[in-house]
Amino acid sequence: MKIKKYGKSGKPLLIFIHGGGLSSWSWKNIIHLLEEDYDIQAIIIDGHGENYETDFISIEDTAGKIREHLNANHISRVHAICGLSIGAQITVELLTSTPNLSENWLIESALVVPMKTITNVMLPFITLAYPLIKMKWYAKLQAKALFISENDFELYFKDSSRMSLSTLQAVTISNGNYKLKSNYIESSSNILFFVGSKEPKIMIRSAQLLARSIPNSKLEILEGYKHGELSLKQHVRYAEIIRGFKGNEKETKGI
Repeated sequence: MKIKKYGKSGKPLLIFIHGGGLSSWSWKNIIHLLEEDYDIQAIIIDGHGENYETDFISIEDTAGKIREHLNANHISRVHAICGLSIGAQITVELLTSTPNLSENWLIESALVVPMKTITNVMLPFITLAYPLIKMKWYAKLQAKALFISENDFELYFKDSSRMSLSTLQAVTISNGNYKLKSNYIESSSNILFFVGSKEPKIMIRSAQLLARSIPNSKLEILEGYKHGELSLKQHVRYAEIIRGFKGNEKETKGI
């Protein structure tokens, strides 16, 4: 697992975990808005971006590596952990295992209702369609769905075309089979869940299940939003949400 660092050391620590097929660069517009006031670490999930040579194993494995990184750096509590899609699932895994690791949690579009049958059906097609990831016309279709700007397309295409078949398969399996491990999670943290109203119903069900399972958490269904639209497109709004987190009036002491 690789980590990109931005911002200013000693400021409240933010951790960003990107979505599938993306990398740390997908946070760059939000980081630009926040880097003067925060210490920022952007995780690069195994099998993605600059970390393409290390195959992705599972959501649980990635969460474990993030915990190991924090422990190795004597970080017991951070200001905020923010995740999108499979990054949101990794964030949920961190939340369920170490509920007070972060003072604030921003979780966007986390699938926690398993869809094993659909996943098993998809796997053979993913194997057959794998050569498409190296074709620009296909990448442009994917980039449009992910709100990737024209300026970032070449970066997206370079990263996505290097993803191994084993990583793509493991991401599909882990994402589709991931299940919330507890129906009751107690945490003193500020926990926000977001999901777009135009996302598949199973995503909205997942967000509702998460909100029910964690007392005092907050769920917002974003009217008219598609999957990933908050963090990938609405950068100013996303940064404002982070600036509104509790504890922003003081520096978070995580080390």
